[in-house]
Amino acid sequence: MLRVLSECRERWQIIVNVRFSGGTEHASVTSVAECMQLCLATATCLAADYNSDSDQCWIHTNVADLTQTIAATAYRQYLLLNRCENGR
Repeated sequence: MLRVLSECRERWQIIVNVRFSGGTEHASVTSVAECMQLCLATATCLAADYNSDSDQCWIHTNVADLTQTIAATAYRQYLLLNRCENGR
């Protein structure tokens, strides 16, 4: 029997000029791609915020962080909707 495995794709909800309250800043991350990858590599990550003007990345692992959003110019909020397990 042939079994076809569907390829899993991470899905994000992206909102511009908004960030979540709280979170942990990761100063060593200097691009939005690195910020999103860090979130995916962190098993408990629920969302990431990235400020393109200052190259700041914030990772959110606590549900309480996701209850309040703040208007913030130059930020993009990345809410992780679907995480793939084992690369699939």
